[in-house]
Amino acid sequence: MSVLSFGELSISRHSLAEVVDVIDQQIHQPGFQEVVTLNTVMFGVALSSPKLMAQLRDSALITADGKGIIGAIRLLGLGSVPQVTGVGLLPVLFERPYSFVLYGATPAVMARLCGHIQTHYPNAQIKGASHGFLSVEEEAELIDQIGVLRPDIVLVAQGYPKQSLFIDQLRRRLSTGVGIGVGGAFDVLSGYQRRAPSWICAMGLEWLYRMIGQPRRFIQLLDMFRVFSWVLAQKWGRGAVR
Repeated sequence: MSVLSFGELSISRHSLAEVVDVIDQQIHQPGFQEVVTLNTVMFGVALSSPKLMAQLRDSALITADGKGIIGAIRLLGLGSVPQVTGVGLLPVLFERPYSFVLYGATPAVMARLCGHIQTHYPNAQIKGASHGFLSVEEEAELIDQIGVLRPDIVLVAQGYPKQSLFIDQLRRRLSTGVGIGVGGAFDVLSGYQRRAPSWICAMGLEWLYRMIGQPRRFIQLLDMFRVFSWVLAQKWGRGAVR
């Protein structure tokens, strides 16, 4: 099967190349679709919010972004899934002749990211780009603009759950396209933030590397603990912990 059940969610078993092919199919289907690259923090937040969990459940595709999700799946004896991260997915999408709207990060990061894409990915068409510091009114205007521009893919780097809630608004308004929340991927791809060394990623400690570099992220340990508790409850048959 191409997916496995993880709580209320269906996690993709597709490789990175297969995920891109699925996104290509979604672009040409009616309806605006959401693709989620799920990490442990996101799942922990959703465990405390039926609304967010329902939105994840309704996503067209969910990949396992974090080693924590992959480890939880294995611990529960559900099998194995490949890791498909937002940072790894974007360069492959940019290589294809898709049109994009980019939303999120700081003005400096967005400017550098657009320059990076134009230089290294000539096939990608950037129809629109906005930093993430918009008022409610400005964000509503951006949604209207996206409806006019009709890009193939909207990439939103606003952190979870804000980016997913924005994509949900697009899903209610637009008739075609794909929205992907990409967290801090813009910072990494623009060169403003260095990705963890490969050996740290291999050990599944990229989350700790990010926390050390950005201490405000330590609050996310609460969400990770919620997932840990949920996994233990599932493992010993007591049901999900919320």
